[in-house]
Amino acid sequence: MSTSHLLCAVWLLATPPFFHGATADTRHELLRFTLDETTTEVATRLGPPSHSADAGPANFSWFLQLDVADHHDQSHVLLFRKSDRKLVSITRNYREPVQVDSLFPLAASHTYYFRADNQPPWPVRVRLIGKDRLLIAMGVATAGQRTDQLLLIRRSALPGYLPWLADQMAKK
Repeated sequence: MSTSHLLCAVWLLATPPFFHGATADTRHELLRFTLDETTTEVATRLGPPSHSADAGPANFSWFLQLDVADHHDQSHVLLFRKSDRKLVSITRNYREPVQVDSLFPLAASHTYYFRADNQPPWPVRVRLIGKDRLLIAMGVATAGQRTDQLLLIRRSALPGYLPWLADQMAKK
């Protein structure tokens, strides 16, 4: 193997996956998070944030721009607890809507609707993973639909962030 081929192979292996283009694997990346990760672990896995912000008295957010065309867009928004610096949620934004059926098996997922006055119902597809992780596809009601946003969140945090969804899920 020539030196240039060896250097190219090393660079490809060493670069983060987001440089390799959007693949089906980017849809599954959130499943690799347990939501027990700390800021240090997340920075090692995804890199440092483009910026951060306070998110109330108990939390702070990191914003990442891993595969965005516009520097105003965020590919990932991560919410951490201040108390132990562990993840509460990860939002993954996609430039183009993606197919997520493989993440939401029919037997393991349910659709819920946000309802507001004078607005059409807005669907979310939800899958419970373990006891305290929810994977949510925004704007998706049924199989075959695409989304440009996925959210992985602690179920225990849901009442503080999506109370309408927490209420509906408690009724099922």
